[in-house]
Amino acid sequence: MGTIRTGEEVAALYRRHVGMVYQICLMLLKNVPDAEDATQTVFQKAMEYDKPFRDPEHEKAWLIVTARNHCKNQLKHWWRTRRAGEKALQTLTWEQ
Repeated sequence: MGTIRTGEEVAALYRRHVGMVYQICLMLLKNVPDAEDATQTVFQKAMEYDKPFRDPEHEKAWLIVTARNHCKNQLKHWWRTRRAGEKALQTLTWEQ
């Protein structure tokens, strides 16, 4: 499956919407490293999306929905549901 977007088109798409996608991911994931990873994944999906966007509004809506769905899937992932919270991590002691 080939891509229909050139590197320049993807770069322009990234410049136009990276702030919005990052804010959505940060709002949902509440964690900077995870939001950065999710943002990159959303733009990777945009590179792999093999249909043209109808117009700028379709492009923006697609990115919003993709970011939201990706973040929701991350929040449902087994690793996030079983991680210890910050309070539990503060109670750990180190043995010498």
